[in-house]
Amino acid sequence: VASMANNHALDFGPDALLDTFTTLDEAKIPYVGAGATKERAEEAIFVEAGGRKVGVLSASRVIPVVEWNIENCQPGLFCTYDSTRLVQRIKEIESQCDYVVVFVHWGLEKKTYPEEYQRNLAKQYIDAGADLVVGNHSHVPQGIEYYNGVPIVYCLGNYIFNPNMMDTYALKVVWDVEGDTNLQVIPVDTREYLTGELKGDEAQAFYDYLEGISFGVNIDENGIVSYK
Repeated sequence: VASMANNHALDFGPDALLDTFTTLDEAKIPYVGAGATKERAEEAIFVEAGGRKVGVLSASRVIPVVEWNIENCQPGLFCTYDSTRLVQRIKEIESQCDYVVVFVHWGLEKKTYPEEYQRNLAKQYIDAGADLVVGNHSHVPQGIEYYNGVPIVYCLGNYIFNPNMMDTYALKVVWDVEGDTNLQVIPVDTREYLTGELKGDEAQAFYDYLEGISFGVNIDENGIVSYK
């Protein structure tokens, strides 16, 4: 599932965004967070695997001009400066699936700690029924926090942006037979535009770093995350 709610989706105008939708449809890649209509931009995508059904929603808290908001133009982006509508959508789909995942574009660039509004919004999404909140935008990793036992991953960093990107990570999420959400951090970096997994001492150094910027979590030598 591709998350389309971000601060560059309309850089080349509405025709280019519509072309992107067409390209994704032709490639059979479902997308969330943007659409030709308000209904499509707010639509959830449901993915089934292992006998479980996961609902995915996406919205942006960072856009350069208000006209990008689907409320103001179509095509456009699902935005969450005001959390009301995203909270409502989470509540609407919660009964339709086993887990709800919310992707949010938020925060400040190059900032390793989330803004207070990020923490507040994440808690609202979880109170509404989200089982996992994952963010991006800052271009550097931000930490992990748990609220009522539900993980919030504030920013994964960049898989590729400049020729060389240090300190970023992929995230493996597994829901076990009891329904608990288990996270594993997979540290990576990009060197000359090639992204690869870190191993050994480099991986351990990243685990230590990420644990240090997180809120009450432990990350073991295999990248398994637990909360205190």
